[in-house]
Amino acid sequence: MSLLPQPLGQPWLSWSPNNHYMSNTTKINTSVQKFLSPIILTLTFLGMMVTAAFISGLLGFNLGTEALRGVKQPESSPRKKIVKQPSQNPSQQIKFISEREILVQVYNYIQSGGKTKIKKNTQLEPQTSKVESQEKESKSIAEAKKLESSTQSSLPIRTEDQGVSLEVADSQYQGGSLLLTVNLSNKSDKSIRFLYSFLDVRDDKNRALSAITEGLPGELPAQSDKFTGNIRIPAVLLESAETISLSLTDYPDQKLELKLTDIPLGRQTEKAF
Repeated sequence: MSLLPQPLGQPWLSWSPNNHYMSNTTKINTSVQKFLSPIILTLTFLGMMVTAAFISGLLGFNLGTEALRGVKQPESSPRKKIVKQPSQNPSQQIKFISEREILVQVYNYIQSGGKTKIKKNTQLEPQTSKVESQEKESKSIAEAKKLESSTQSSLPIRTEDQGVSLEVADSQYQGGSLLLTVNLSNKSDKSIRFLYSFLDVRDDKNRALSAITEGLPGELPAQSDKFTGNIRIPAVLLESAETISLSLTDYPDQKLELKLTDIPLGRQTEKAF
């Protein structure tokens, strides 16, 4: 192999197969490292994720086992016990409850303020004789009439402000509600408007009650006759009440106020029923 002369200032270089092989090997190793480095990193992350999932699953299994340690499977099916129960003897007659006796007991319980005890196991007790039941019924009817007469004697209740009057003419229970029959009249020289959503109804314990008005006009003309309508209050809200009060103002000025207090609640027997 001959050495060729090189230009001035340049070193003399020699070419050999070994140098060429080593340079190629270095390039291959570098490219292989660049290719393998992301694969190794990905496999490392996958291994960490699998390990974390295994550890979390193991911890969850242990916690579930501890939580269900005291729970056991029932020894027998509940349906078998129901099937094995002896059937009732069809020859045994069913004893019906007397509705009148229930009403009398409830009425006596209300009138005594909870001091009278209601009989238990009424369906198992023998029915009283006709004479006793008639006596109880007559007493309850007499007491109901007495209560009704006292209620009606306190009605009607009337209030007036600036020539406008509000009157409660009747109070009775009907269809699960207390029904108040009211009259509105306007003897002033100007018409009065009412918004009945502003009607304030309260019991004797100052608890607000919901009420629905029926048939009452939204505006009372000047020098008008009376208008009759109803105020309906759910009986469930009046279980512990004895009297109620009403308050109604005009709209939108709210300079006029019609207020009624100590309005009786009607017959207690119908309320209990």
